[in-house]
Amino acid sequence: MQDLSILEKIGFAFRGVAIFGVAFCSLVGLLMLFNLGMSLRGVFFAALILIPVFAFIGMGILLAKVIIDRLSNEEDDYYSKNVER
Repeated sequence: MQDLSILEKIGFAFRGVAIFGVAFCSLVGLLMLFNLGMSLRGVFFAALILIPVFAFIGMGILLAKVIIDRLSNEEDDYYSKNVER
């Protein structure tokens, strides 16, 4: 099994925060449905804004990792230049 690089760890951490944010918003939304979580309304709407931000940052970091790996891999360069399709 391969160890994760620092970029992968950061990307997965951002995506994990987004997933936990979705779970939190689901729980708060259910509480608000029954008028039990009205004091959390501001946190709920702030989380709704931040969840996509964290998800896109995480996906952007993972995309950057893929591009960096592709550009620095000599084996991929060899096959793209020498192997016919």
